[in-house]
Amino acid sequence: MVAATCTAGLAGCATSTTAARAAVDASLGRTEAAGSAHFVRVNTVPGGASSTMEGSVNFARSELSMVTYSGAASSSDAVEDVRQVGSDVYDKFLVPPRKDVAERGGVLGYLGLSRWYVRQAGQPVAAQVLPLGVFSGARKVSVVGPASLSGVDTTEYRVAMPAQNLSGTRLEPSAVEVWLDHEGRVRRSLSNEVETIKGRSGKLRFSTLTTLSDFGAPVHVEAPPHPVVLRP
Repeated sequence: MVAATCTAGLAGCATSTTAARAAVDASLGRTEAAGSAHFVRVNTVPGGASSTMEGSVNFARSELSMVTYSGAASSSDAVEDVRQVGSDVYDKFLVPPRKDVAERGGVLGYLGLSRWYVRQAGQPVAAQVLPLGVFSGARKVSVVGPASLSGVDTTEYRVAMPAQNLSGTRLEPSAVEVWLDHEGRVRRSLSNEVETIKGRSGKLRFSTLTTLSDFGAPVHVEAPPHPVVLRP
């Protein structure tokens, strides 16, 4: 068994498999303990459209504010504004009105545009930022090695995720890369997944890259006025 040896906190660790899993298991709690963070989450479908979500989260107060962009982040590409305050989630679509969508009764036609809607949160704010399933359970975790992210020393870990069947969608076994700083907080995560949907031919491949920064910076999110309530 390889003993854990650290020269500069977690970022300088060469760890055993057990210690690596313990570091990843503890990283979500250590990230939330920072109180708040800024995040950028990029979703990519090879050969298809990509999207970027950028915002700030206050873990301690269960508050989040983010904007979703079509492609890279740009004020002209903003398509949705989302806020979460406690157990309430507020959504507002920002895309220009499209008559054909409204006439077909699509989601934008149903909800309307430039109006806030409120619904009950189905998951904690951390789930909007990080893939929670990676940070708990009997996952196989290995150490990839040290890495510098924008001048921050980190250690990269690889988490082996098992196959899953979720309501007609099968996720194939995959690996998630996680970078932790010297305080054990998540600085970056990268997942590459392949899924098969029942009744559809072919496989869908997509990746999600999330970067966290500005831990502990003040974040306060206010609920928008006069939202329309969406009932289940």
